[in-house]
Amino acid sequence: VQLMLVPIPTGASVYVGGERLGRTPMTIERPQGDESIVLGFRKRDHRSRRITAKLARSRTIKVELEPEFELIR
Repeated sequence: VQLMLVPIPTGASVYVGGERLGRTPMTIERPQGDESIVLGFRKRDHRSRRITAKLARSRTIKVELEPEFELIR
């Protein structure tokens, strides 16, 4: 199964089980099955985000990362 990871904004680090896999955008491959994996996304000045992805089929996963601080104007 291929999972194309596309967070907004790009350039986030991706983690699975505490292991850093790289920076986005990226594609990861895992064996197909009924299991799920938890993907963690981290980017400086943005809130970290975790999602659970099922490994039933290949797909693109889009995740929006929110800014950690709001600009005051």
